[in-house]
Amino acid sequence: MTVSERQLPHIIVRPSPRGRGVFARHALRAGERLIEYKGERTDWDTAFSRLLAGEWHPGSAFLLGLRDGHVMVGTWERNPARWINHSCEPNCEVEVHNSRAFICTRGPIAAAKELTIDYALAADMAPNHEVFKMFVCNCGATACRPTIP
Repeated sequence: MTVSERQLPHIIVRPSPRGRGVFARHALRAGERLIEYKGERTDWDTAFSRLLAGEWHPGSAFLLGLRDGHVMVGTWERNPARWINHSCEPNCEVEVHNSRAFICTRGPIAAAKELTIDYALAADMAPNHEVFKMFVCNCGATACRPTIP
């Protein structure tokens, strides 16, 4: 077993139809905690302002909405959870415990299946064409929204 297999026993990061993706290393049970999503925790206005100002490149800043109204910015290289792709019909969800965000399965997932979450970008934000252009949704789900926010 390699170091990365020990550190990531449930998942593997590899190419996907949408760039990189995260896949189940083996069959997963419902409610299984897979990995912590790490990054800078901030408010939405600050995150979008910094993104629009060019502080983060859209392809390397992954914004994850949290239920408490904050956002976690997954720019850290040591955050393999940032490669989990968005879906409007996800098979995983984010659970927050003591200000830490964890990715957990919503139901059973077969081995080698791509893992997805709803990135829950702030739907209540003021419409901003520049932000929406950065977050076009291509998940292919039956109920796909045109943008992630």
